[in-house]
Amino acid sequence: MKHKKVIFVSAVILGLIVTTVGITYGTHKKEIDSILSDVNQKKQLINDSTFERKGYTTIYDKNNKVVSKLISKNHVYIPLKNISNNAESAFIAVEDKDFRKHGANKYKRINQGAYPGDET
Repeated sequence: MKHKKVIFVSAVILGLIVTTVGITYGTHKKEIDSILSDVNQKKQLINDSTFERKGYTTIYDKNNKVVSKLISKNHVYIPLKNISNNAESAFIAVEDKDFRKHGANKYKRINQGAYPGDET
């Protein structure tokens, strides 16, 4: 009997989640489609002439103190389609080894800032 209650409650919760997502998507469909269209248009505009590094890379020590700021004008734009799978895998391994498990949504980092010590 307890097992049936768990299944029933789980089904109700899943139904509520699906309904909420459906309503939210239906309510904001135009906005979502507009954003996706804008992203696709901007992706088409990125090329060698529009790619330019702005600012510098900051290197921090283990205590979040700035060790160095690096700047280089020797950047080369490479279209995503020309980046090898090995380079992609190496970047993911260094930046986020669990990327393929969580599909780009690392919930632990959502409330943390972009820079060390900037957790807001």
